[in-house]
Order: sequence, then structure tokens, then C-alpha cells
Amino acid sequence: MFLHPWALCATLLACFSRVAHGQEQIRISTARSNLRLPSLALEDTYIVLAHESVPGYTVRVKKTDFCDPTVNVGVGFSYADYAETVETTEDAARNVHAFINIFFQTFTEFAGRPLHLSGESYAGRYLPAFASYIHDQNRLAQAVGGETINLQSVLIGNGITDISTLYPGRYEIECGTAALEVPFQKVSTCVRMKMALPRCQRAMYDSCIDQFDAIGCNAAVNLCDSELSTGYWASGRNPYDISKPCEGTSLCYNENAVIKAYLDDPSIRNLLCVSSPNNFTACSSAVGTGFRAHLDKWAVPSQHYVSGLLARGIRILIYAGTYDWQCNWVANRMWVDKLEWDGADAWAAEAWRSWGVDGSVAGGGSLCLTPSDPPLNSANSTRGATIFLLSSDSISAPIIPEDVGGGMLPEA
Repeated sequence: MFLHPWALCATLLACFSRVAHGQEQIRISTARSNLRLPSLALEDTYIVLAHESVPGYTVRVKKTDFCDPTVNVGVGFSYADYAETVETTEDAARNVHAFINIFFQTFTEFAGRPLHLSGESYAGRYLPAFASYIHDQNRLAQAVGGETINLQSVLIGNGITDISTLYPGRYEIECGTAALEVPFQKVSTCVRMKMALPRCQRAMYDSCIDQFDAIGCNAAVNLCDSELSTGYWASGRNPYDISKPCEGTSLCYNENAVIKAYLDDPSIRNLLCVSSPNNFTACSSAVGTGFRAHLDKWAVPSQHYVSGLLARGIRILIYAGTYDWQCNWVANRMWVDKLEWDGADAWAAEAWRSWGVDGSVAGGGSLCLTPSDPPLNSANSTRGATIFLLSSDSISAPIIPEDVGGGMLPEA
């Protein structure tokens, strides 16, 4: 799905009849709307959309030159008028479905278009849940003759999906040669990590994976982080690119401070028609604290969502770059290889092999090419080149960064 060339700014809210800050609103609540995106001509007026298929929700939209794509309230320029918060992935799934459903029901020019959900990092947790909820709601809508959302695929980059492989993967990134030709971590630290890893895994399986016990799982996470993550933080390296030092803010990129200063400039906010009362926030500690308080990352095994989606014909793309430590490629390969799903036997029989571009190995890396039938694809690269695998039932096409000999999309 692609939106109109000028951006649509949409904020999902609970159902309230007034708009904060004295802004005007035009309310539309019809079973079927002929409203089209180009008709949103007023930049200072919100249109409040509602639909009978998702009672209790409204969506506010207006024309603007800037669209904040963030999902969580408090991140980017997003905000809530009445201090609403969402602190679990499963709650967020209901909100995301409501927004997408109201959008398609209102702007019928997009009705029936294929929808692909994509994201990175924590998206490994929330996108499988979002897609599953959309699919389940489609079934309910079909049963009563309602319209459905044409969900086709889910794409996750460097995601956290199956927590059982996270810490073993981090050990290999730090102490093995899965990312760098020579491990960067101190030998003494690696020895300690190696000794702690079995105890960490037992605790995770006992309290977070085989069964979920909030107190026990929280203790397991604290143990694993203490023994298997503190060494990395002490190294001063960027957790998203281990080949670089951590610079600037906690996100470890100096560029973030420049981006924030630029977007917080009053003239830029005015140019972009930003109406948020808040300054720009690249990563919200308040949002993270809320999800952490519910142990959201560990409470529900997201890989089971993936299995369910695959069984129902939704295609999944997993891709990962080599230098990410936080949600590393080793952990992603581990969980994909042991995933319980209908195509597991065919997946296991397929060999990992090099990806060639114009007769050369792309980026010096290797990845897994699946058979044409199983709808799960996984890719990784080595020595820093991130590879995207875009596939249909019979075609797979790589997009290679320009610095490793590519950068152009192949013609369709």
C-alpha cells in the first residue's frame, strides 16, 4: 500500500468528541464514505473519522507536509490529548487494527489494496501480533459479510522475536567470529559469559518460555542482562553497529542530536505543520518503562504468531545485518531454524548458500534461500552488508547497498 504523494498525518485516539488546543474538527461517521485523500484541503482542521465496524475508536486526520510514523504515544511528535497510554503489544494491536480499518473504510480508493507490515527491532515482537490480530478480525468480518483488510506479508529487520535465542546470539557476536574476524570482547569477559549462559537459559526457559511467571521471568531477565549484557555496555561500542563506538546520546549516533535540534526548531515545526505540544523524541524512556513494567518482550512468545501466520498463507520476511548486537542475526537465524511450522521439514532440508550478484558473492556473506513453496524467507550477510530478500512464490530479488556493489532495484 502506498499513500498519496503528500503525506497524511493520522493520530489514533480514543473516542472523544472534542479536539485539544481549540482546533476545529469535521466529524465523519458513515457506513461507507466517498472521501478521498486529495479532498483534505484544510491544513488547520482535523477530520475525525469513525466507522461502525470498530466502535469506540476515532481517527483524526489532516493534510500536512510531515507525517510522524511512530506507533507509540510519546515517541517522535506523537502525543495523546487525554494522557492515554498503551503498554502491551496486544493492546497496541487492537488500536493499529482500528486505525487501518477506519482508514480503508473511509478512503475507499485504497480498499482491497495489498497491505504489507514492516518494521525493525522491537517490530519482531509487535508486527507478528499486529498481523495476527488483523487476520483474526478479517475472519470475524467475513462471517458477517463485512469488508476485510488485504494483508499479504510481514517484513522484520533485525528484530527480537524469540527470546530463547537472544543471549546465545549475543555471545556469538561478542566472543565468536559471527560478525568480526577477530572477537572484540575481552577473553575474561567471554569466559564469564560462557559460564553464565547455561544458567541464564535455564532460568529463561523455566520462568519466561515454558511457562510465564512474572516474578521469576523478571529475575531471569535481570540475571541474563547482568551476566551477558553488561560486558558489552562496558565496551563502549554501538549496540546497533558493533564496528563503531557509541557516540552522542544513548542511541549512540551523533546524528540523532542534529535531527532533534532540526525538528525542534520553531520554523521547521511550522513548515511541517507539527501540532504536537511536545518536542521531538527519538526514543521515549516513558514508553519503554511502560512496556517493561508489563514484561511485554517476554510475556508472549511472538514466534508462535509467526507460525500461525505462515499456516494461514501470510508471507514472512526476516532479514538482519551482521553488525547489530542488540537484535543480532545469529539469534534470528537460530529461532528461524527451530521454528515450529508446517514447512519446518522443507526448511531444514534447504542448505544455506552464498548469494551471488553478477557472478560475485554479495558483501562476502551468506544467506538462506528457501524453496519456492514455503513462505518463510531469511537472510543474513557478513562484514556489514545488510541484504533485503524480496520474494514472491517464484522470484527472489536482492537489494544490495551501493558500498558492496549494488544499490539498484532489479527491473520487474
